[in-house]
Amino acid sequence: MSHLSRGIEQRLRFAPHPAHRLIHSQPTGFKDSAGKQVILDLDGQGTVEISKNIEWVGVEQDGAFQQFATATSSDLSAQTSVLLGPPSPDLPESVALNGTAYGSGWLVSGVAQLDASHEYTRPSSRFPAPFFRSVEGQGQIVLATTCPWTELMNLRIDDSEQLQRANWRVQNMSEATTLDSAFPDNTSLSATVASHLNECAFDVCLPRGHSGIIIERLADHFHGRQRARVLIDGHPVGWWSEPTQDRERRWRWGRFGIGSEVLPVEGTIRIAIDPPAGAPLWSISMYRLFVAGT
Repeated sequence: MSHLSRGIEQRLRFAPHPAHRLIHSQPTGFKDSAGKQVILDLDGQGTVEISKNIEWVGVEQDGAFQQFATATSSDLSAQTSVLLGPPSPDLPESVALNGTAYGSGWLVSGVAQLDASHEYTRPSSRFPAPFFRSVEGQGQIVLATTCPWTELMNLRIDDSEQLQRANWRVQNMSEATTLDSAFPDNTSLSATVASHLNECAFDVCLPRGHSGIIIERLADHFHGRQRARVLIDGHPVGWWSEPTQDRERRWRWGRFGIGSEVLPVEGTIRIAIDPPAGAPLWSISMYRLFVAGT
């Protein structure tokens, strides 16, 4: 192996897994059966930030959870952070960020916007914040690879030609309307949005040699605690949880990542997103799908 190949391999060891995602949360306005505020409830695997004023269910003593995590508190100002996905790796020495860096990696300290999400975040003291395409702000980062994820598909619900090419199907979808609102950074957006009760599905053709996919969703978060099962060719691969509720700045980008270990090597797959009975309607304006190569 050449010196260059060893360098690339070492940098890729620190790349975030597609399922990695940092979520910050605060009281949602919902209460549990004991009358405590629900701070966060998530399905999946991850690590939580332990604090004295928050009670956790489903979480081990070291802060890890394997199936679900629910946080409640009597403190109306309580906040917490969760790193979804596998534990973060031991990172090498970070470098300074002042502006924008392209690629994937980790925000170790500072304040930055990750992947053009319109939401600036501070990583908790316990774990870093993953990014996959870009990071903008000030702080310290570990850049895992200089090759950013590339966009494979863009589906807008008001573009019938795109939807037809993707073999889009959906059950019980509301009438599409125009939402004039903003993102957390007050950037305004006017776009078409709708909600559905049952499964939506679409086809995607994966290139050979990929190392996973990321599905991003632009949605209205007037209703919080949206959640849905994600299926690949009819087989469940996880739960997509979106806990945030914001009735003033309603637009949010959400993300769900799928590693190559549960995907075919190449070819067309059918992705289905299926909110369960009793959950808030699943909002959708646009899906973007990104793929990473080896």
